[in-house]
Amino acid sequence: MNISFRGNTGYKPVTSGSANIVYYLTNLGTPVSNVTSTLVTGGYYTAFSGGVITAPTFLLTTDDLTAPASGMAKIRFVNLSPDAQTVTAYAQTTAFATGVTSQSASAFFPVTAGAYEIKAGDPSNISTVISAGQQTLAAGKIYTVMLTGTATGSGVSGLQLTMLNNN
Repeated sequence: MNISFRGNTGYKPVTSGSANIVYYLTNLGTPVSNVTSTLVTGGYYTAFSGGVITAPTFLLTTDDLTAPASGMAKIRFVNLSPDAQTVTAYAQTTAFATGVTSQSASAFFPVTAGAYEIKAGDPSNISTVISAGQQTLAAGKIYTVMLTGTATGSGVSGLQLTMLNNN
């Protein structure tokens, strides 16, 4: 299936056991990143391809889709930027992920449902802090904030935040 840059498909059923998960360049059939992992029955996973096209990376996360408490949402941060920065992500002034290194993800963090400015960056380098703007986090929902691009890039290659809805 074709997935656009920074796109997603939602969860798809797969067979449990050992799986080789591969991302290919559309129309070329060239694999750009892959991982072999053991998938368990009843598990939920997200497969991310990150880095840059000349040095792609792969990140597979195990997702906790347990419903948030009443009146709450859950949010996590995934750093797919190849830059060697350590990123902190905020919902308004609440840090929901700290010290997230390249090609890694935070755990899901509970927040009170509501509207928040979502931003992320390296706290020691203010020029890397970017915003996804005002986002509404609905009660009972689970979200992922994904960082792509590079600090030195521009346009689609620059740092960008994308919000994904996990449920």
